[in-house]
Amino acid sequence: MSEAEVGQVRDLLTDFYSEKLLTEVDEVVAEKGITEADYEKLRQTSQRSPQ
Repeated sequence: MSEAEVGQVRDLLTDFYSEKLLTEVDEVVAEKGITEADYEKLRQTSQRSPQ
């Protein structure tokens, strides 16, 4: 297998698993009823640890 073919196979696998992940995330978001407001609340929350 050439380097180009290896790269193509890698890209195919990356696309495949990326799509699977996005589908699973969408299912979890729907199952848990997560809304855009929930995402916005998380964006506004500080992620830094107290010192």
